[in-house]
Amino acid sequence: MVCNIVACKNKKPITLLDDSETPAQHIFDSLKLAHDIDSADYNILFKNKTNIWLYKMLLNKQNKWADFKLADFWHKDSLKQYDYKPDTGFYKEYAMFLEWSPDSTYILDHGSYGVEMDRDKNGKLYIKSDDVDQEVSLINNKTQTTARLLFFGPSTSAWGAHWIDSSQVAMLGSYNPENSKHPDTLLWIYSIKDKLFRKYKYKP
Repeated sequence: MVCNIVACKNKKPITLLDDSETPAQHIFDSLKLAHDIDSADYNILFKNKTNIWLYKMLLNKQNKWADFKLADFWHKDSLKQYDYKPDTGFYKEYAMFLEWSPDSTYILDHGSYGVEMDRDKNGKLYIKSDDVDQEVSLINNKTQTTARLLFFGPSTSAWGAHWIDSSQVAMLGSYNPENSKHPDTLLWIYSIKDKLFRKYKYKP
């Protein structure tokens, strides 16, 4: 079965693979699909102001799209939704972990999981305790639901997010399974409309 997943700004569709293909054709189409995804992401990241966010977060104004290598991509037909009505102070207390979409329909929560906030004697918020694991979730303000997008163990962490538009979000993080001095820097992109995840490894 072939289904449309994501489109470039020129509206050219990218399609998933057909399971009935021969092995050789499957390999060829896999490479073509990866190339199409890479090209589409270049258009949405480096042909608008999102690249400025990347420069700032990575402390490198010389970043090129060639520095990002597509490591994986996957599609989820559906995400399990849960009713979500946080406490009144949640959005203020956990603001450092929340990124609102431009139209305020969605919030990407990339860090409140397992975190307890408190205030010091001057009333300033600080992280009192946290969890070794990390969940990235998508809050839908209109339906008052939340869904888990990603879940990381202690070797992976997310530390910054930016909405490309009202339905696509990018997130930066690290992968360091051996606690080395030079962890891998990762870039995830998620499309809400197409339910497509992409993961890039950054190698300047």
